[in-house]
Amino acid sequence: MNDEIEGELASEPARPPARRKTSKARMLTETDCILLLRQAWFRERCKDHQPDDEIRAIVAETLAEQHRLQQESIDAFVLKAVASVLTSFGIEHDDRKELRADLQHVRRWRKSVEQAQSYTFKAVITVIATGLMGAVLLGVRVVLGK
Repeated sequence: MNDEIEGELASEPARPPARRKTSKARMLTETDCILLLRQAWFRERCKDHQPDDEIRAIVAETLAEQHRLQQESIDAFVLKAVASVLTSFGIEHDDRKELRADLQHVRRWRKSVEQAQSYTFKAVITVIATGLMGAVLLGVRVVLGK
């Protein structure tokens, strides 16, 4: 089909391309029309084309492998970064059990301090409330005693 069109175009004498008006007031040449026809032909041919299941499986497998490799490299990078930060703080890899025990002790100590603060606050409120009630009771006795 393309050879026929090109043969007809080559056999015709050279003349300025004919122009056609479109709805958008743009002038189309014969070359533009041929190009549009070819694009439409390719669109129709490619519309029904679907990749095979085998190709899809290969692509999915390749993407999964890339994702796994990226995840492994990210994990390795994070592990190195954490290890270097802990080493810069003076915590070696062998000291992890001791560090864990120390942190558990600090957590228990923090919770006991918070509990002591809570009991202290309650005790202070109780003492103030008892003092006020005693003062009111003493005032009432003085007023009634006169």
